[in-house]
Amino acid sequence: MKEGINALVFDHRGVRESEGVFTHPNALADVNAAIAFLRSRSIAEAMKVDTGRIILAGYSFGGGLALMGSLKEPSICKVASIAGANLGELARQCLEDDEFRKNGEKSHDEWQGERGVARGPGGKAFVSAIIETRDEFDWLKHAETLAHKDILLMGGWRDPHATIERYVLPIYRSLQNSGARKLNIEVYDTDHSFLGFEEQMSRRMISWIRN
Repeated sequence: MKEGINALVFDHRGVRESEGVFTHPNALADVNAAIAFLRSRSIAEAMKVDTGRIILAGYSFGGGLALMGSLKEPSICKVASIAGANLGELARQCLEDDEFRKNGEKSHDEWQGERGVARGPGGKAFVSAIIETRDEFDWLKHAETLAHKDILLMGGWRDPHATIERYVLPIYRSLQNSGARKLNIEVYDTDHSFLGFEEQMSRRMISWIRN
């Protein structure tokens, strides 16, 4: 915002103080609801929103939702995914590795538990829902549509979660093969937190937004 760029940040329903239940379909619907909010006449006028230049960007789970949310919004031409989570790939890992699936269920139980930040159906139900909707939420199956957009992918070589090999490079190659003309990738020698690279990433993001 110091650079003169409007920014809207929100918590998905069921997260922290937002009402409702957290699920990945609900979270995706929230992205599109946020876009509609920005385009509403009263908000656009009050906040000086350029409704023709709305850009989606997200980190981790939000990075995946940014790409998916842009699919329902043809006018959204620029999307940034920072260490984004492809739920289709996550589902594949759960189906391939029982231990991976159990760990995922446990972590989501903790995230949605009494000491967590979200209110949802629990880890087992959450992971099962991701598996059931794996085709719908798989970036690779939407590469031809996404290839028409200006996309920035960011990742960390030492990220143990959204790994370069399974999450960043596959969508990059799929977009290339689908004829993407505006495709940018930035990979840093860091993990999922990008600790120490915040300023460098911010400068790259601002440059990409303005071009």
